[in-house]
Amino acid sequence: AKDGPTLLLTSTEHGTEIQGAWVIFQVMKEKLDPKKLKGAVIGISVTNPTAFFAARYRSWVDHLDVTNVRADNPNGNAMETLAYNLWTEAISKADIWINMHCNTRSDSLLFTIINTSDARTKEKNIKIAKAFGYTIIYEDEPIKEDVLPANRNLAMKKGVPYMVVEFIEGNWISEPSTSTGIRGVLNVMKLFNMIDGKIEPHPEKFP
Repeated sequence: AKDGPTLLLTSTEHGTEIQGAWVIFQVMKEKLDPKKLKGAVIGISVTNPTAFFAARYRSWVDHLDVTNVRADNPNGNAMETLAYNLWTEAISKADIWINMHCNTRSDSLLFTIINTSDARTKEKNIKIAKAFGYTIIYEDEPIKEDVLPANRNLAMKKGVPYMVVEFIEGNWISEPSTSTGIRGVLNVMKLFNMIDGKIEPHPEKFP
């Protein structure tokens, strides 16, 4: 409805990590009113369908991890081609990228990971992670010039604010990942004035 940033929400790069898919579905279908939205939201609930539909961590086609293949080759193998299309059609167009993963254990930690080595994105990454509201893991290693051109590395080189979310119990849809994940995404949108409202702290306590 009005100008604003483009937020990219992705999940299930690994086919057995499905909590984020439900979070994205609920945010896109139930929580957002396009007539009141400032900016745009791109939601890709399953970024690796070849793994998801086979209930495998990696693709059954070539057994590769779309997270760790080059994304600059339109004529590569199956996962490289998928990564290339994710980059050209979504990631390269984003102003903010939240990438959702899962640990499989129920006693794992709900946390986010951000990199603070780039002055272009440091403050935004910190603000995004604090607004999301989970325990934050800070990485400060700068990107290397000769690093594999995987999607997250290309995003870092371009200066796209980027955060990894790690939910728990990734093999099925369950609390507290779902409600806190939805609240966290909406908090980030409120931070950037994409939707109205105040940031809501999680009533759950995270270490």
